[in-house]
Amino acid sequence: LIAKIKALLNLAQSENVHEAELATLKANQLLLKHNISHYNFGASDKKTYTHVIHSSKRKNAKMSCIYDILKHFMVRPVFIHGKGQMSLEVSGRIESVELAEYVAGYLDLELESLWKKNKSESLKGTKAKNSFFHGIALGYDQKMQGLKANLKTEEQKALTKIEKDMDILMNQIYRRLSHSSSKSSYDSNAFNQGKMTGQNLTINKSVKNKSGSKLISWRK
Repeated sequence: LIAKIKALLNLAQSENVHEAELATLKANQLLLKHNISHYNFGASDKKTYTHVIHSSKRKNAKMSCIYDILKHFMVRPVFIHGKGQMSLEVSGRIESVELAEYVAGYLDLELESLWKKNKSESLKGTKAKNSFFHGIALGYDQKMQGLKANLKTEEQKALTKIEKDMDILMNQIYRRLSHSSSKSSYDSNAFNQGKMTGQNLTINKSVKNKSGSKLISWRK
């Protein structure tokens, strides 16, 4: 499954816009159909896996961007506060968690690369960079919402059910989970540039995982 999805995501780097969008849609449909066929409460295996896929000294705009994008890959991301460290952890079926790790590894490098490409005299500094990353997250979300609209009616209904079930499960795993948001000012020019970049973002490179950490299962 992961190999097929990665192959489709590699096709998504095509210069042909229609071909790239079709490959991205097919990759997401493949993951969705796999989850629809396996994510049912009558199945014998009800394991949900949790895995830390990214860590930093503190929460930052790039981590938040990765967090928002990962929500489109059939996992539930969450920030875990530790002593002198902030970790990004995801929960879901093992296939989705493995794919999320792949996506996060790619984004960790690609977001920095995209910022360097867009950086200019009028687009520089920490505020602009953070705004750019927030814009990418929104742009990617808008892109994925458009792709989901192309799903069949029964697939859209199944996706809604799966997401509700995942939300319930998240509340069971992280009962004391709290949400925090940043109120920092933003650069509208950088944000808009980031949004356009996010609408064209594709996950198309393999990044080897260096953490060596293991997946932890949590049985419902």
